Amino acid sequence: MAVAPAWVDIRTPPTVGEPDGLICAYSGAVVEVSDVDRAVRFYSDLLGFRAASPTGGGPTLRLSELQTITLVPRPSPRVIPESGIHQAYAFPRREVEQIVARLEAAGVQVHRYHEDREVERRDDRYCFDPDGNRVQLVVGTQRGLDHAVVETHDLEWSEVFYTHVLGGRVEMRVGWRMEDFARAWSWGSGEDQCAPGTRRWDKLYTDEKALVPRPSAQLFVAFAPKVTFGIYLANEHRQEPPRGHFRGSPSVGFLVQPGRMNELERRLREIRLRCMDPSRAFGGPFERAEGALFVRDPSGNFLEFRER
Repeated sequence: MAVAPAWVDIRTPPTVGEPDGLICAYSGAVVEVSDVDRAVRFYSDLLGFRAASPTGGGPTLRLSELQTITLVPRPSPRVIPESGIHQAYAFPRREVEQIVARLEAAGVQVHRYHEDREVERRDDRYCFDPDGNRVQLVVGTQRGLDHAVVETHDLEWSEVFYTHVLGGRVEMRVGWRMEDFARAWSWGSGEDQCAPGTRRWDKLYTDEKALVPRPSAQLFVAFAPKVTFGIYLANEHRQEPPRGHFRGSPSVGFLVQPGRMNELERRLREIRLRCMDPSRAFGGPFERAEGALFVRDPSGNFLEFRER
């Protein structure tokens, strides 16, 4: 029996309590590159990832037992180095030091930025791959994708989607408190070296048109222990993929708890957001193929879900 869709929007009360437990881990990421061979050398020779079975979209490297990264060739890769978009990879501390040494020996500049999440204010390193995809090196107990960050042009709709539909819970908000603005002033005076995309310059509409430092609004959503997803408010509205496209790159992959893929499909079909277009074939903002759910979030970010 068909169930009437439940419409949610930015006025719907926020979810509370623990995450729903649908999403249990990252499965990896897909990034765009202009020179596949050069990208493979960066991610394998410098970061230490090894070749995995190809997926068809491009060379695939294994990040961990469950995770991969796929390098998709594009003449003009979609990379926005000045934004907050990035992927963070975890390694044991000794490996991080070895990777940093290899990067610097290869002429890759390594930065000691920090972000606004408390766990990302220490021990992290940042660099760019040859195409401008930002890479964060995180000290962790296991190798693999630690977290990923995307941009949105509407943080409120994104919060509704990632919490009400996908079952996450807000771990942290940035840009709502006065202390966030105070830290931005420290950045503006050159006293705080924070990561690109975490701050911005705003213009005051006075006769002098003065520029003032501001925090970039950010949202961090937790799906499970050590599975946090970052969403930054874009400082400008960027071109979105065409309507009706649910598969594409760049993308972030997640693993769903065993036996709960049908539940995720049902939620995508029944919990509706007016800002998202459903697929005619599937009745929700997704396509199901090759054992996976391919989803486009409210700002056009591509997501892939597979059962663990």
